[in-house]
Amino acid sequence: MSFRNLIALAFVASTAGSLDSALGQWPPSITYPEPLNTNATYDSGSDYQTSIATDEQGTWVAVWCSSDTLGGTIGNDKDILFSRSTNDGVTWSGPEVLNSNAFSDSAADDNPVVETDQLGTWIVTWHSDDDLGATIDSDLDILYSRSTDGGITWTSALPLNTTAGSGIGTDFNAQLAYDEVGIWIAVWASEDSLDETIGTDFDILFSRSINGGTDWDDPRPLNTTAYSDDAIANPGDGEPHLVTGSDLWIAVFVSGNDLNGTIYQDWDILYSRSMDHGETWEPPAAIHPGVANGDDGNDWLPSIATDGRGNWVTLWGTDNSIFGPDYDILVSRSADNGVSWTEPKPIDEDFTTNDGSENAPTIITDTGGNWLAAWQTVKPSGGPLGTDHDLLLSWSASNGSTWTAPIPLNTNGALDSRADGYQGIATDFHGRWVAIWSSEENLGGTIGEDWDVLVARFRLYPPGTIPALSEWGVVAMTLLVLTAGTVVMVRRRVAVAAH
Repeated sequence: MSFRNLIALAFVASTAGSLDSALGQWPPSITYPEPLNTNATYDSGSDYQTSIATDEQGTWVAVWCSSDTLGGTIGNDKDILFSRSTNDGVTWSGPEVLNSNAFSDSAADDNPVVETDQLGTWIVTWHSDDDLGATIDSDLDILYSRSTDGGITWTSALPLNTTAGSGIGTDFNAQLAYDEVGIWIAVWASEDSLDETIGTDFDILFSRSINGGTDWDDPRPLNTTAYSDDAIANPGDGEPHLVTGSDLWIAVFVSGNDLNGTIYQDWDILYSRSMDHGETWEPPAAIHPGVANGDDGNDWLPSIATDGRGNWVTLWGTDNSIFGPDYDILVSRSADNGVSWTEPKPIDEDFTTNDGSENAPTIITDTGGNWLAAWQTVKPSGGPLGTDHDLLLSWSASNGSTWTAPIPLNTNGALDSRADGYQGIATDFHGRWVAIWSSEENLGGTIGEDWDVLVARFRLYPPGTIPALSEWGVVAMTLLVLTAGTVVMVRRRVAVAAH
């Protein structure tokens, strides 16, 4: 083992106790919420709808929607702001404008999503009704911007949906993902008929890029039912989310389609798979047709994650009365790459006695055995977190089969009285996790009472990557490093003397 590796190991060992490095330790020590937008003490606009990504090499980029004027330098319409951290979320740069049209437009830019391929390319998408200087229509379209310098600078906003100049219909709620061969895919909800080749109801469209987001294919329907369903029989499809694991892609989305009478015609969670890097997609199917046939409620806002080894976990919100009169978060798993899925069940086992309503889930995994789920909760009757909206966090080390009792993600939840939501979570896959969200809490009067972006950090290592050393183990490792260092210095002195 090299001297550098010994030092690194000793450093990790010496900090392990304070960073929750013990194997399987839960709950983690989540830092107290701090404002990510450094102008939170004096800004007056609302900051919300957050997204975060990391290149796994120390750079983190957060994006959000904001109506703040940044000291009068931009308008008070909604624009996309961003901030960077190069020390794993400890400190953040001041908020800057990402959408280049912010200095002259009066349109609304909303729902940003940021992703990076860890190879130097960062892409942010959002929807906007700006016509980009009359170069596209003024309906909602999907815009995007790229960075190749770690999020320091961004290209001018361009339409990702190439039909933006001629398409008729709303395009919104885009999501991004990339695979190991460098293919990027964007999906979004749209009522564009694609020159009357599909219906005018809402469908899920997608576009691919094979050159790092520089160019994008013409949009095509991901839900193959788009060619046959219609707005009368089908309320539409929306809220897509997709991820890839190895050479398999899976997209989940909300749909009112009854799949030719095979499921009940309320809002259900459908999914579609692609095994050729997103070139073609299988016909959509219900995550679990049995529940879809027997339910009496609606399902919405799905989120999906995979460990790349055949395990996939999907979460979504529901008002199905089978699980009580309130809103709950359901979870379903697949251990065979989406061929079959388990019976959906509430992620919180206290759903029978809990009168709180849960909504807007997010799921993420470090692909090493840790799965985290976060969601928004509100309990009208009160409780430890009060009656405002707070964020909960739950952990699974069994590929989503079992989950811990939820803990507050916003650790000030018992003290605050204002709403928290729109969470985003990312990990560098080496034990560091950063969570951001929007909040109208003033943090004890230290920031304003408008919506701001808060951030919290914690450590949770993939099983087997960090040894759980005792205090004596840390001492022994430190002595080993010191001894190795002495040997190295003696060898260097001998080598110098020899010359």
